[in-house]
Amino acid sequence: MAAPLLRHAFKTGTLTEEHWSQGLGEVSTSGFLFGRNRYGLGRSALLDQLREEVHVRGIRFLVIDNFHFLTRGAKDTTAEEAAASMDIKMLADSLKIPVLLVVHPRKADREEKMPTFQDLRGSAALGADASAVIVLHRPLIESEGQEEADATRRPLGFLRVDAHRFGPGGIRRVFFDTATFTFREPTAEEITKHTPKPKDQWRTASRYRGNGRAGYAATGGRD
Repeated sequence: MAAPLLRHAFKTGTLTEEHWSQGLGEVSTSGFLFGRNRYGLGRSALLDQLREEVHVRGIRFLVIDNFHFLTRGAKDTTAEEAAASMDIKMLADSLKIPVLLVVHPRKADREEKMPTFQDLRGSAALGADASAVIVLHRPLIESEGQEEADATRRPLGFLRVDAHRFGPGGIRRVFFDTATFTFREPTAEEITKHTPKPKDQWRTASRYRGNGRAGYAATGGRD
């Protein structure tokens, strides 16, 4: 999907109107449709518009990115997240198509820990309403004197089906290809090269003193 443009635009650090126009032009014939809430519609009105677009355009797979845009600003966040989760579940049921909802994890003291669906905002409602919860995670690359927010992530990560209504779930390694900004299955050489060494795991875990570092040392960076 407009890979050369995306590689160039993301590396500039700034997406201009020219980038957007060129990108939309390149993907307009790809079969993908992109929309944004440019008029600031509320959740109910926005989901109604999505329902209409699906019927009119014959959309067969819907991605909503992301969940928190539908719930931010609420006084009772827990209740609002539960209501939004149920609204999206009912939308999927009525449209009878797969709906992929993108959800960001909560900020954690120990971000290096492999997240689960319980780390998601609104996890109680999402875990109950979703047919499956799939967690995508790439561990941080720690550097001396580098703030956590500035740390980059390892290309080798994990795709984990953490909650599945119809099966046991599972976990697979994935590799982030910076040349195409896509994930793929890693080669044996990439697994060997990018898997953290045990001493690196222990050093990283030691930064988070008091947060169960022994548990991390036993689980971090493994299947």
